[in-house]
Parts: sequence; structure tokens; C-alpha cells
Amino acid sequence: MLLNLTISALEAGKLKDAEKYANEMLRQAKEPGKRSWNYWTLSYYANFTLGMVALKREKIEDACKYLLAAGNAPGSPFPGSEPYMLLADELLEKGKRECVIKFLKSCSRFWKKDVCSNWIKKIESGATPELDKDKWLRRKIEKKYQNQPLK
Repeated sequence: MLLNLTISALEAGKLKDAEKYANEMLRQAKEPGKRSWNYWTLSYYANFTLGMVALKREKIEDACKYLLAAGNAPGSPFPGSEPYMLLADELLEKGKRECVIKFLKSCSRFWKKDVCSNWIKKIESGATPELDKDKWLRRKIEKKYQNQPLK
């Protein structure tokens, strides 16, 4: 429920609400007994959301910090979970190559190691692969930021 509220607030462009919900998710993730797939989910998506909020506020270094925290979310994801790549894609476009490489290395421990490795090789060679292939979240957020479209 809280995850849905957090992502909905982000989609709606309500950055303060998204930030508030994401911080509550982090608080809940630290509660005893949450060390399960839910623990990973709360940590990963809270940090993803805080990174997107930082990015929209043009706090690029903070966005990197949250991206790395998302990639290092403790616990194990629910089988089949796939990380959102929107934040990584945006930071890569802003030249934060090392940050994105570190994130992808972290993601390779729980998600498509071959895909992550391929992207890392491309980034290291100077290419800029498109990480956010489905763009569904990007399209939703762009609607709320028509003066500042996400690329």
C-alpha cells in the first residue's frame, strides 16, 4: 500500500508527498522482522523515489547517493523483481557514468547479471545504452512535468 502511494505521488509530481512516503518506507524497512523480500522492496523503492525527487530538485549528487543505496538494498528481492532503471538512465544522461556502473554492479547480484554486465561494458567503452527500455514510469512522470520533460 505504501509503495503504491509513494510511486503515485511521484507520478503525480507531488515531490513532498513522495519524499514523505519514501522516508516512511525506509523507517518501516528498519523495523525488526522486516528482513524478507518486503524489506528489500521497501529499501529499494524508497531510495529510488528519493533519488528521483533529488533529481527533480537538481541535486544530482544526492540522486547518485540514493541510486547506490537502492542498488545495495539489503535482503533479497521477490523472485522476478526487476529494478526500475529510470533514475540510472537519467543519471547516465547527466554524465554520472561511475555512479551508474556501481549501481549496475550491485543489481547484478539479484537481477540479470548478463544484462548488467553488457550495459557496464558499453558504458565503460563510452557508449550510453538506453537502460529504461519500457519507459512506462517516465511517460507518467513527464505528464506532470510538462515544462521539464524527462529525457
